[in-house]
Amino acid sequence: MENNVNKIIFALLVLLTIARQAPARMLSAPEIILPVPELQANQVAVIVNTQDPLSKRIGEYYQKVRNIPKENMISVSIPLEQSSLDPQKFTKIKEYVDSQLQSRIQAITLTWASPYRVGGMSITSAFTFGYDQAFTATGCNATKKSPLFNSNSTHPFDDLGLRPCMSIATNDFETAQKLIDRGKESDGSWPKN
Repeated sequence: MENNVNKIIFALLVLLTIARQAPARMLSAPEIILPVPELQANQVAVIVNTQDPLSKRIGEYYQKVRNIPKENMISVSIPLEQSSLDPQKFTKIKEYVDSQLQSRIQAITLTWASPYRVGGMSITSAFTFGYDQAFTATGCNATKKSPLFNSNSTHPFDDLGLRPCMSIATNDFETAQKLIDRGKESDGSWPKN
């Protein structure tokens, strides 16, 4: 019995010695780092069309309101008079945009109303997936399923290799301004419906 007590006392002394020598951070409560539930300003790229003065104005306003870093602003040159881009021309534009995006970029914002299609795809889908006929609807047939659908990812580019694209598509600045302001005001509100 005395032998067991000596072993216990010895073990306690060893633990006490280790505890005294351990850095304070090892003795503090563990730090829990939760994922950020929304995109941060440095994770969003804004693409403006230099041939569209309204696109540039919307892009500048969005950058200001959302504190988008200057290096996340990308300019492209697309003629305005067309509603649809040729897939080959679009592919070159997308390759250029992709070459400008830093790896931290998780989503893209477009700031023009037209062109809004690439062949038979929406331009936002084309920027998200690249031009892909599988995402082009034929009649009432379903298109290829998006890996983003029902995803819980807060970092879609890191997790899925895709950057969701949204568009601030309007023909007047006031409408775009109201949309951007409403979005900013709703930050952190977590609506139920």
